[in-house]
Amino acid sequence: MFKNLRINIKLSGLLLIALAIATAIVYFIVSSNENNLNQVLENRILTEAESLEVRFQILEREDSKMLGASLEVFLHNGDGLKEAFIGKDREKLGKLGEALFQDLKNKYDITHFYFHGKNGVNFARLHNKEKYGDIINRITFKKSQETKGPGIGIELGKTAFALRFVQPYYNEDELIGYVELGKEIDRFLKTLREETKGDYAILVRKEFLDEKDWASVVEVKKKENN
Repeated sequence: MFKNLRINIKLSGLLLIALAIATAIVYFIVSSNENNLNQVLENRILTEAESLEVRFQILEREDSKMLGASLEVFLHNGDGLKEAFIGKDREKLGKLGEALFQDLKNKYDITHFYFHGKNGVNFARLHNKEKYGDIINRITFKKSQETKGPGIGIELGKTAFALRFVQPYYNEDELIGYVELGKEIDRFLKTLREETKGDYAILVRKEFLDEKDWASVVEVKKKENN
């Protein structure tokens, strides 16, 4: 009887060992598969993120060219606007520029149209006629001042993050100011959503934002400044 008992105990011990080994093998297989799955998902996310970044950069380049081309057409055909700007007639400038701005908005999604003085003081915003007289210190404007050529980039303004294109404004050979066109980058996200059926948002570190400018942005958009 004791002999049979010892045999049963040994068999039970062997079964427990076998069960433990089998459990360990299953756990290893599951863990390996889970790790492989996680790696596959991580690689896919990184690939998609890189693809989206490239697409975003392409949209930025294409729209920069479009803004530049629109400005060139305006600079060579906007004599009435130029006269109003030289004469510092803001009301006339606004009336003459309204149709042009709406045309650019409808055709190319342009959302910002500015006239700046040589000293960097904003003379008029065709997209927001009540706001003027503030000093423009954005990098794109400063670049245009320094290089006497275009200043291009994505920056926060008084109403939104926008792709901006700033160009010197001449009357024959005399610099009279600067003209700026802009396009809110929310439209880039809309394009990406339509192309990929995904959803996206722009994230920015608070340390790179001006508190007053941000307050102005959310006020215009009727959102809480949190």
